[in-house]
Amino acid sequence: MKKKILALMLVMLLILSFTACGGDGDIAEEASAAWSEATGDQVKSAAAEKYGSGMSESHQIMAAFILKRNGMESDLSAYKEVFLVTIVLETGEEYGMVVADGQMVFPEIVQG
Repeated sequence: MKKKILALMLVMLLILSFTACGGDGDIAEEASAAWSEATGDQVKSAAAEKYGSGMSESHQIMAAFILKRNGMESDLSAYKEVFLVTIVLETGEEYGMVVADGQMVFPEIVQG
């Protein structure tokens, strides 16, 4: 009986941990939806890359530039979480946007 209860508690804990984790895929989906809503463009794919998880220097510079052009702090370490999201449109055009501490930050092209 105790083993069954322990096994059930373990399964519940695992389920909760997986559903609470979110992850880069969720960030990419949220960014993709925000992009479509802001621009009306059809997004073909989106991929998120987290700062501090092996993000290349060129991608760090791109993320910092997008933040700076939006009047935000460009030092990526000033944020709890920063993602560079690569958006690919149905037309084949590719753009980068940033998600900084949950805030969607679009490149200048989206803002006019």
